[in-house]
Amino acid sequence: MPDPALVPLNSAALTPGLRPIPIRKNRFPPPKRRYSVTSDVLAYRRCKRQYGFFARRGYVSAQSGQLFFGTVIHQTLDKAHAHYRGELEGTHPEDVPTDEDIDRYFDQVADALEGQGVRRMSDASRDSAREYVKAFNREFGRKQNVYKRIIDTEHRLQKDKGDYILHGIIDVVAQAEGGEGWGSYEIWDYKGAKRPGNTRSGKTDMQNYEFQMRVYAHLYELRNGVRPKRAIVWFLGEPNPGNQQHEVDLSESNISAAVDVFEQAVRNIEQSIRTNDWSKITKADAPGEKTCVACDLRWNCPAVGGKYRIETRVL
Repeated sequence: MPDPALVPLNSAALTPGLRPIPIRKNRFPPPKRRYSVTSDVLAYRRCKRQYGFFARRGYVSAQSGQLFFGTVIHQTLDKAHAHYRGELEGTHPEDVPTDEDIDRYFDQVADALEGQGVRRMSDASRDSAREYVKAFNREFGRKQNVYKRIIDTEHRLQKDKGDYILHGIIDVVAQAEGGEGWGSYEIWDYKGAKRPGNTRSGKTDMQNYEFQMRVYAHLYELRNGVRPKRAIVWFLGEPNPGNQQHEVDLSESNISAAVDVFEQAVRNIEQSIRTNDWSKITKADAPGEKTCVACDLRWNCPAVGGKYRIETRVL
């Protein structure tokens, strides 16, 4: 019996006396979806409806201020790290950036983002982001020189989980006090916000930050064969420098629980993709005022029922 994957060319079109050339159909498996801790799982857990419309259906939010705020901070700090390593034109290794350097890098990044259509919510939000980075650089760059501890920035990690690819980007891998090698390193993540308060929404935010770092620690261990020594979340908007760092518990049980939550969230996303219905959301699913006020979809959202009005928010 002939192989069904071999399909002959139309014999009527062939020159008499020539045999058809079999053509094998390609049987490539479908590409695996990639899932990020922040842009997929946390976004989906925060609001399934937002995630479906913006991340999956490709709608573009009219409100890009929050994206601008976080991105301009991260990219300016990345330039500060590169400055210290002597990788930028006119810089030398172990040269800590000045306030003027930070101003220049910030303006470069901000102008590039706005040129790409990622715009600030207000001049005040741009000024706040600038001051967060300058304050960090003055206290932790110039005074304490944490830059000398930095091993890598934008540290990319991924793992093939069989049905999908789990990936994430760690802001900083840094040398902890004492020891050498991957088991003595810390992983850091910068947040352009104040340290969450002891409110219900503040506790949820902190739980999400800790979840993110535990999944990163899982990926880090899969790649490097050992768990990071510490995981630190930096809250750059916190006015007290002594309160900016939050260490995340990386116990085996907590990391395992975080991975289980991630995998369940991916199963839920996959189910939503199959049904293509992102609108089954109830009041119990509402993510909170901070998220809903900035959402373009709130006007006909069954979770809020037109509760939030148009307003300008200043970060």
